Amino acid sequence: MAEKDRNKVVYVIGAYRAPDEITLFGNIMRARRVAEELWVRGYIPLCPHLNSAFMGGLVPDKRFLEGGIILLERCDAFAVVDGFENSEGSRAEIEHALAIGKEFVPTRAGVADLHYIQSVINMGACGNG
Repeated sequence: MAEKDRNKVVYVIGAYRAPDEITLFGNIMRARRVAEELWVRGYIPLCPHLNSAFMGGLVPDKRFLEGGIILLERCDAFAVVDGFENSEGSRAEIEHALAIGKEFVPTRAGVADLHYIQSVINMGACGNG
């Protein structure tokens, strides 16, 4: 890692909400694996999955989603967890990150291909996904 990249704060984007607690736990653990990789590589990950784990119902979902966007805006870059494709919140966060020019950090534990992410987002924008 280049010294200029060390200490960059990287927001972890990935599906959180789920139909049951087992799937929710899986979503949190996938995000955690991405955060762990980022720590090892010298980044400082911000993983909202761990910040609000199992707090569903505390406030409306919309508030968690709004809070995520605010946190994303304060980060230097973003990384994406596998399985984001069908997550409305993840897609909104990715669209926002790209719109405001955030740097993408590929990971082995998550998604490594920005072109793939962009193609998924663009398909959704065309009404095909």
